[in-house]
Amino acid sequence: MAVDNLPNNTQSPFTKTKSLDEIIVVVDLGASKTKVIFQEYPNGQPQVVCMDSEVADVSLESLQAILVGGQPESNCWVSLPGEGSYAVGYLARYKFGGNAMLRSLKFDWAIPKVAGVLWVVSQKLGKKGSFRVRLSVLLPPSEGGDTKLLGEKLLQQLQEFVTPTGIMRVKLVDFMALREGFGIARYRQTVLGDKFNYCNIAVVMVGYRNTSILPIVRGTPGLGASSDLGMFFMVNNFVSDCGAGLSSDDPKVLEALVEAGSECDATVLLSLSRKRKSEDIAADGERFAAVARRSRADYAKAVIRWLSQTIPDDTDEIILCGGTARYIKDELTQYCDETGIDVIWDGGIVVPKVLDTYGMSERLADVLGLYQYYVSKLDSLKKKDGATRLVEMIEAAEKAEKEAVEKAAREAAERKKAAEVAYLVAQIEEHKKNRRETWWLEEQLYRLTDGKQGRRL
Repeated sequence: MAVDNLPNNTQSPFTKTKSLDEIIVVVDLGASKTKVIFQEYPNGQPQVVCMDSEVADVSLESLQAILVGGQPESNCWVSLPGEGSYAVGYLARYKFGGNAMLRSLKFDWAIPKVAGVLWVVSQKLGKKGSFRVRLSVLLPPSEGGDTKLLGEKLLQQLQEFVTPTGIMRVKLVDFMALREGFGIARYRQTVLGDKFNYCNIAVVMVGYRNTSILPIVRGTPGLGASSDLGMFFMVNNFVSDCGAGLSSDDPKVLEALVEAGSECDATVLLSLSRKRKSEDIAADGERFAAVARRSRADYAKAVIRWLSQTIPDDTDEIILCGGTARYIKDELTQYCDETGIDVIWDGGIVVPKVLDTYGMSERLADVLGLYQYYVSKLDSLKKKDGATRLVEMIEAAEKAEKEAVEKAAREAAERKKAAEVAYLVAQIEEHKKNRRETWWLEEQLYRLTDGKQGRRL
C-alpha cells in the first residue's frame, strides 16, 4: 500500500484488476498549490491541473446552493460519508475563508483534497459517476508513518461521495504514498544509471510549508528529515515585524514578497499598504522593504543552519528543489559552493512546455518525476506503452512550434518583399510621371518578382 523506498513494482495491495483503461493520478499536496498530473491509461495524453491548497469545512446545504459553472478547479467541493463536507481550492479560499492549514499535518486534509482532485480530473476527462484510479501522493518525511492509514481511509471514503455534479464512486486500484523529493530522486537515478547506486545524494526540498531532506545512500533512501522552515516561516516573521494589519494567511503577502524578489523592491511591496495618501503608501513601501530584507536574510540563514546540521558529511551531491529554494537561490548556491558538494537543481528535470499549462515550471519537477516513474513501471507490469504519450506530445509540440516559427519567417519575408515591390512600383510610376529613366528600377522589379513584374533588359 504505502511505499517508503524506491519500489520495483506498482502491484496494488488492495485489488487485482483486469486489463481495462484506468486513470493514473499523481498528486503533490503542496502548501501553496496542489499540483496534479493525470492520464487515462494507457492511451490518453497526460494533463496537468493545479489548485489552490486551501480547504474549508462547510455545511452541505451551503455547498449545494452554489451554482456550478466555469472551470471545475474553481468550483470544487466534496461531501464525504462520516467525514463532513468541504470546499476545496479556489472555492474554499475566496468563498468560505479557508486557509492552507499550514499548522496541521498534510495528512489531516489529504482526503478531502484528493477527493476534490479526483472530481476535477473526472470533469476534465468527461467521466460520469464511476471510474477506476491508480493514485500516488507525495508527503513530507515527517508524515511517512501515516501512509498505511491514509490508504485505508481513501479506499473507504472514495467508494462513494457527493460532488457538485452528483454522487461519485471511485475504485482505488492502487495507492502509493511517497516522500517529497522521490520523483526527483527517481529521475536522477535514470540519468546516473548504475552510478546512482554508489552515490550519496541529499534531495533538499524547500517549499512553502517545510524544508525537508530525502537522503539517498548508495541507491537506498534513508529516513529523511523535515523542518518547519518553509517560506511561511519568513512570511510569518515579516508580517509580525511589519504590523500594519497584514496577515500571514493573506496570499497577497506571499505574492508581493516573491514579486519583490531578492532585492525586496519597495515599489512592489507598497501594494500591501492600507494607507490612502501617496506619501504614506510610499513610506510603507520603504518600511516593508527594509523588514523584508531583514526577514529574508534571517530566513536564509535559518534554512542553511538547519541544512548544515542535517545533511550528512559524506554527501556527494545535493539536489535543490522546491519553489522557495529559488527565492533564496543565491544563498543556497553560496552555501553549497562553500561545502564543495556538487549541486543539481531539480535533479536536472526540465518541465516540457506542453505540460506547463499553469506556468508552474520547476515547481512541477517532483510530481513530473513521480508520474514518469509510475507510468514506466506500470507499462512494464502491464506490457503497455502509456509513457510514450508524453513523448508524442512533446514531439508534436516541438514540431508545431518549429512550423510556427518557419511560417512566421515566411510571412515576414513575404511582407518585406511586398513592401519592396510596392516601393519599386511607386518609384517607377514617379519616374515615368517625371519622364525619367526607369530601366534600372524595372530590372530590380523583374528580379524581385521572378519575372512577374517589371522587365529585363
